[in-house]
Amino acid sequence: SLVLVPEGREAVAEVLARNPSWRWFFFASLGAQMAGAPEAPLALFQQLRSKGGNATESEIAPILWARLAAAKSAGGAYNIWLQLLSPEEMAEVRPVNNLDFSKPPGRTPFNWTVSRSVNVFVDFQERILRVRFGIGQVTFGGLSQVTFLSPGLYRFSGLEKGNMAAKRG
Repeated sequence: SLVLVPEGREAVAEVLARNPSWRWFFFASLGAQMAGAPEAPLALFQQLRSKGGNATESEIAPILWARLAAAKSAGGAYNIWLQLLSPEEMAEVRPVNNLDFSKPPGRTPFNWTVSRSVNVFVDFQERILRVRFGIGQVTFGGLSQVTFLSPGLYRFSGLEKGNMAAKRG
């Protein structure tokens, strides 16, 4: 509740800027509690930045995912995400981010995210997404990204190549 009022937010940001040992837990649990408060998460991150401490992608991600789920719309989470990007990162924002797989997957909804998988290995290489399956039973959770496209016609294309070897054919 401290994060909801400006004075409390400033005090919390000041402590978080010192990187306390519980910082990761604070941000991980903050998402569900702040999903319905439209301005508070962004204000906290901006306050933290003013105190000399930037939030990492893994600290921002839980709030963005919770906001996305609570609002059943990506607009508010996308706005928060955009405002927290550096000028260099902002210059690289596209309707589909990291389309060429040149950067590793991230944790925010607006980058490629790899869902939990068992016995599956996902590699991002320049212009190549490589999915490898291990020996035995696999569970592939998938790869996703929330995108913002203006109304219009779009064509997504790519090439695929598969190789598979198994004991039973």
